Amino acid sequence: MTAVIPDRFQKRSALQWPAIVATELTLRSRDTSAPIFLACMAGICILLTPPSNANYSVITFGGLKPVMSAGTSIDAAGVVFSLLTFPIFALGFDVGRARDRRLGTGPLHATSPVNQVTVLTGRIVANSILMLAFSLLTLGLVIAVIASRLHSLPDTTSLAAFLLVVIPSGLCGVLTGAVMDRCLANHDGARVLLTLALWSLLMVLSVVAGLDLFGLSLLRANAPVGATGSAFAVGIVAAEHLGKVPWTALTLTASFLRSTLFLVAAIVAGMVPILFWPGFLRSLSMSIQPNARAATESVTPARDLPRVRPRQSTALAAAWIIAQRLLARGGWVRTLFLVALAGALIAPRSPRVSLTIALLLPLAIANARRISGEGHWRQFELSNAGMWRPSPLIFTSVVLGTVTLIPILPSLVTMPLSQSIQVIATTVAMTIWLTWTCVGLSRPLPGISLYAVIWYVECFGNIQPPADLLGFSDTSPIAFSISMTVALALTITLFRRDLHAFRSPRYV
Repeated sequence: MTAVIPDRFQKRSALQWPAIVATELTLRSRDTSAPIFLACMAGICILLTPPSNANYSVITFGGLKPVMSAGTSIDAAGVVFSLLTFPIFALGFDVGRARDRRLGTGPLHATSPVNQVTVLTGRIVANSILMLAFSLLTLGLVIAVIASRLHSLPDTTSLAAFLLVVIPSGLCGVLTGAVMDRCLANHDGARVLLTLALWSLLMVLSVVAGLDLFGLSLLRANAPVGATGSAFAVGIVAAEHLGKVPWTALTLTASFLRSTLFLVAAIVAGMVPILFWPGFLRSLSMSIQPNARAATESVTPARDLPRVRPRQSTALAAAWIIAQRLLARGGWVRTLFLVALAGALIAPRSPRVSLTIALLLPLAIANARRISGEGHWRQFELSNAGMWRPSPLIFTSVVLGTVTLIPILPSLVTMPLSQSIQVIATTVAMTIWLTWTCVGLSRPLPGISLYAVIWYVECFGNIQPPADLLGFSDTSPIAFSISMTVALALTITLFRRDLHAFRSPRYV
């Protein structure tokens, strides 16, 4: 029996690498955890570039804390970003060998007339584009918060220095991921250990051998005037009275530019053996050995599927079912819940930390698909009479908002009444937004993305009270009115969405 290859896989219609790039970008852009990770990474960059009034420092020159301008803050954030994202890019940006074999699409690629150089080139180019887009988005978020904090924008030289620090590190991560995917596709533990070992080696080489992949030599060459020599240290130093030195200017030295050009050329040259090393398509056609134990185990029903209650079930029972679903098998969700509660109990009069962590709860729940527009879950909502007042979607969002607000109750009690009402209203409005986009519209990516941006700007920016919708610092009549208006508008939108669903035969 011979296999018949479809017409679109004949040589006369072979796919080109731009189509592979577009397909790879489409597949990777559907990951809803990307905006959450982007906002968290930009927040870490802000925390690790502290303002002058902070009681800690992550960079010291001769034992002195630098008082940074907008330009030097951007460059310090670039060093932090390159250090943190190298292992993430190395483990996340591969050439798809393990993914294709896991999904069973390997034989399809192996029998197509597209050669392996075209496939690998397209995927590496797609990974590089994603790395660059991720870096530019992080740069934009960091600029927005630094501008609100320092009331100034970085200059062109500082922006160029950020990219010259971040791009070589990201390309090296892409190259490392491609090499490990070709050599260690099905050995996750070995990939993690190898990445950590290479990460440590590159950090050592950046300091002692001049192979500046993370921009550390740029810091040394731009030591502020007044510091002793050019010695610097990278690490968290906390002290009440730490000596300060102004660090407001940064220049791109010729040695740094030559080193960056050499690194980029070496990384691009290192990708050539990955493209021409034979055996990639042949390895895709090899099936993964099935687990003998799994073949003998009986199939069990999914535990997170809702058990539909009769129409006479109460609202309390329905709320308990939804709360169980939101927290079921969610290690990150429970961890964030406990950390936010601990922060609120330890420092109830400093609510920023507990609010920042608590607002990550809806993001983690939405990303885990605990709220979604799947048919079986919508049927449960629409068939449960306990959720009909005021509507199933509003009921779900209120439960989600309650789960978010419970760990910060100690902080809400210590706030003024108007500020507490504003925090509650805005939190419920943000959960309504997630419920509308993830459940009502079945569009989780834009909903999670906008929520993550608002969370990042509010939590890490210096927002004045008239524009502080979450009420982190204080409340004002303008912000209070906007928060209540947005909450009311989203509530009406969700209510109208459920009215349309009740009339639709899709859920009958």
